[in-house]
Amino acid sequence: MATCALWAAPAAAQTPQISDTLQLERLHLSPDGSGLSSVEGGSVQPDLSWSAGLWSGWSQNPLVAYQRNDGSRIAALVANRVGGSLFGSIGFRGWAQLSFELPAVFFQDRRLDATFPAEYLPGLSAAGIGTLRVTPKVRLLDAERFGVDLAVLASVGIPLSSGSSFTGEPGFAVAPAVAASRALGPWQLAAAAGVTLRRSTEVLNVEAGPELEAQAGVGYRPSLWGGPLPLSAELALFAGTSATRPFAQPDETSLELRGLITYQPSSHLQLFIGGGRGLQHGWGTPAWRAFGGLRLEGSLLSPPRPPPSPAPAPEPLIAAAIPEPPPPPPAAPHVEVTGEQISFEGTVLFETNSAEISPESGALLDSLAAFLLDHPELEMVRVEGHTDDVGTPRWNQDLSNRRASSVVAALVERGVDRQRLSWAGYGSTRPLIQERTPQARARNRRVELHVLSTHPQPAASR
Repeated sequence: MATCALWAAPAAAQTPQISDTLQLERLHLSPDGSGLSSVEGGSVQPDLSWSAGLWSGWSQNPLVAYQRNDGSRIAALVANRVGGSLFGSIGFRGWAQLSFELPAVFFQDRRLDATFPAEYLPGLSAAGIGTLRVTPKVRLLDAERFGVDLAVLASVGIPLSSGSSFTGEPGFAVAPAVAASRALGPWQLAAAAGVTLRRSTEVLNVEAGPELEAQAGVGYRPSLWGGPLPLSAELALFAGTSATRPFAQPDETSLELRGLITYQPSSHLQLFIGGGRGLQHGWGTPAWRAFGGLRLEGSLLSPPRPPPSPAPAPEPLIAAAIPEPPPPPPAAPHVEVTGEQISFEGTVLFETNSAEISPESGALLDSLAAFLLDHPELEMVRVEGHTDDVGTPRWNQDLSNRRASSVVAALVERGVDRQRLSWAGYGSTRPLIQERTPQARARNRRVELHVLSTHPQPAASR
């Protein structure tokens, strides 16, 4: 089934001049991945954190002409297309972001029926550069305080070529939109809606002009043995229709279902593959599509350095040769249950940008393990990792996951039953202090233990 219907006139004498200046590609991946990779979310990247990537894919029949009187297909104006995009973004001050996307066509062809008046068709170039999209984005709400991430954005389309052969817009275009997202444990929800304001162009008698667009999706990241896997899956629905006559013409209304699988082998690299199925005959919506790509992430800020070790105290001068008594051993850190959280003195320390636990945290881990062994009624405990806001969201998420996992492994080594422990990382999404000072960031970098379930102790026999 072709997924774009452009109704041809019944006779060659009535066939209008066909324009080929049109941004045919409708797939725009999120440049920062703050919501889903396939749907723009409501959060922004931390200050001076960046993301860059590319994707390439194939689409089948994104532009097809049909006979108006009987609906029969007479031409695939674009039958097969191989294209892609280069994209990137950078965050500012934790509330603003600037991104770009540059699409390109690497190959395309057409298939015409013998009855189609080919003399009205302009030539089809096999490759070309599309319209550059520059998008400022401002976050209005954050999920920590308001339960949802909400942002406004406005993409500006800047033509870099004539846009012929259905590669670009006929002129400048502006697309204001609003985007929202929310994380619910392993689930991620995202939705965006807006309008694309562009100069109208006619392809046969279909008007490609201002459009209303919306998309929504859900993502899931599975877990194994209490910890998240580096895999996630997404499912999203895209819809677009004419802004001047919404849903009036089926060939001006697009609907596509898209799926995406991502794999994150490291904190700075994400790989993804996906596909799509057109559900409604609208221009630019292919019958099928398949694509894949990668995303790199990093930060222009230097990671926080651990505090310098205090200089050793000078050896005191002892007049008499009488040995001093050895200092008393340091008191074990105090541990107790406060509500549903296990509170303890001190902080589990790690090497910089690493999940390796610092040796000076050994005594604290000994106390935590001893406390859990002395309290078997604490049936299930979750170890939570938290980071500050330096670095990209994915880097912080991955680092917090690995640090929480390291603490679980350290407790198991000290005799705690592995079945009593799970772990989760929350990155920088749950700060204790909403500030960006070094002192606040040090407080926000932490490990917490939460009691998930308990069982009563058996009564002592008399």
